[in-house]
Amino acid sequence: MRGACFSQGKLGPVLLTEHGQSLSGLKQALLEMIETLARGKEIKALGIASAGPFLRKARVFLTPPNLPYLQGFAVGKFLAEHFHFPLLLENDAQAAALGEVHFGCLKGAQNALVLTLGTGLGSGIVLKGKLFRANLETGPELGHLFWGGLDRCGCGKRGCIETLLQARALLNLASKEGLNLAQVKDLTPLLEKKEPRAWRVMKDYGQTLGTFLAEMVQLFGFEDIALSGGISYLGKYFLPFVQETLENRLKSRVELKPRRLVLSENPEQSGLWGMAYLLTKTFNPEE
Repeated sequence: MRGACFSQGKLGPVLLTEHGQSLSGLKQALLEMIETLARGKEIKALGIASAGPFLRKARVFLTPPNLPYLQGFAVGKFLAEHFHFPLLLENDAQAAALGEVHFGCLKGAQNALVLTLGTGLGSGIVLKGKLFRANLETGPELGHLFWGGLDRCGCGKRGCIETLLQARALLNLASKEGLNLAQVKDLTPLLEKKEPRAWRVMKDYGQTLGTFLAEMVQLFGFEDIALSGGISYLGKYFLPFVQETLENRLKSRVELKPRRLVLSENPEQSGLWGMAYLLTKTFNPEE
């Protein structure tokens, strides 16, 4: 969990804390973080970016597939019992998208897609300069589009594209190559050593991601794309395969080719910047 204060256009020092995998642990960590950040300051509002799904306006979590202990958690009611400033709850991928288009690697973009690659596959869409939610509280969940296959997703369905692009997918690809890795970062030294099997993993992953992005470009007309999240640090290895596949898929529609396909420069802070933007526009629009 990360937190920071935002004031006069500047993001303060980032506070990190662990909360374990339980609701009680998260509640305690959340209270301690807010109390620490608020100490000696006049807090106008609080923003939380989290994986969903949840009811954004009611501030109640539904059934987060990657955070099952949050099911039914009324975070708004819980925090209101301890603090008196207003709360904004936003999907973390949507917040990351706002962070990238206003402060980060896609600054100035009007029609953009930001994917957060990690435990799951998050997506944030910006169209005509505004966050696109469609008729949904937290916007489209592109990671749960059907892509084929029988692997069960954390959401309960089978064949979601998330099952092919999340961290576990990289470990599965590595296993098929005979590489039994404990965690995704174990790929890095193998890639640095030019291990052929590790590079085949990058190629397979990059081609799947590139194909998915080509479909999204044809659907939404994105001009700019950024990749964020915990897996994005491997982007320097798989991005060439993404780019090649994307260009091949769009070669008959060159006018659709995105202007930018880039990696987030600071994936750990893009969500914080996004929440800072939302809070400023909501509670201090003249700043």
